[in-house]
Amino acid sequence: MILMVFYRPAFIFLSYISENLTSRSFRLSYLCIISNQASSNLRFQNKLFTPNLLKKTSVVSSFQPLIIFYMIRIQTYRKNNMNSKNYPQLVLGSRNRKKSQEIAELLAPYDIQLVSVSEFPDVPEVVEDGNTFAENAMKKASEVSQQIHKWCLAEDSGLTVDALSGAPGIYSARFSGEDATDEKNNAKLIQELEAVPIAKRGAGYVCEIALSDPSGEIRLQAKGTCRGQITEAPRGENGFGYDPYFLIPEYHRTFGELSSAVKQQLSHRSRAFHRFIPQLVQLFETEFKG
Repeated sequence: MILMVFYRPAFIFLSYISENLTSRSFRLSYLCIISNQASSNLRFQNKLFTPNLLKKTSVVSSFQPLIIFYMIRIQTYRKNNMNSKNYPQLVLGSRNRKKSQEIAELLAPYDIQLVSVSEFPDVPEVVEDGNTFAENAMKKASEVSQQIHKWCLAEDSGLTVDALSGAPGIYSARFSGEDATDEKNNAKLIQELEAVPIAKRGAGYVCEIALSDPSGEIRLQAKGTCRGQITEAPRGENGFGYDPYFLIPEYHRTFGELSSAVKQQLSHRSRAFHRFIPQLVQLFETEFKG
């Protein structure tokens, strides 16, 4: 029985990669298999089926050479099929270092280079006075593009808590005031939820993405959401913002406890980008073909 529990997800994973390795849609299907299997086949006794678990489990460790073989084939495929792309550099309309790193990791497999607007010190801060995440994302993308005449990617994201009527919402980054920090925002959040029982602490992350061309025209938009629950105490040191308090019930882990590889399949931002990236690649292939 134990052998079946461990061998089945391994065979599913490897055979799926083998079948889709030479397909142009491989990257997307690879993301789908991880996402679809994560909550069922890739779990055993409430543990994630991750590289760390591979190392600790003698039964599954026998698959490591085969997994390494397929990983090498994947990298070779990417190198041979993507380095020829001549996509323009994207500028992210955010000076948040951790956010820039997370988004750059999502775009890297597609040979799309991302730099932060902080690389352009003359660009002023955009006043985020929109009434929705989408409005703020579009405004940031358009205004930055007009300043530097480059393709600009912007996103606006935040936390909505059911018991707080959707707050902090678009004010997530400055929930505790103008001098807000992650620590101050989290402290205020927990204070306002002090009398709310765990069962009623439902919450959701929202991410809206907008892409502007060098003239400032919005060309693409996408949205992603992720539902969870707010814990009473912080757990984990990964991520940023409200991540240590945002619990994914199916995983019994907060975003602060999950690795970046797992978070890239589950988070509101990754879900928005998984919708956005195919559109972006198609747009760039049309705009810059040849």
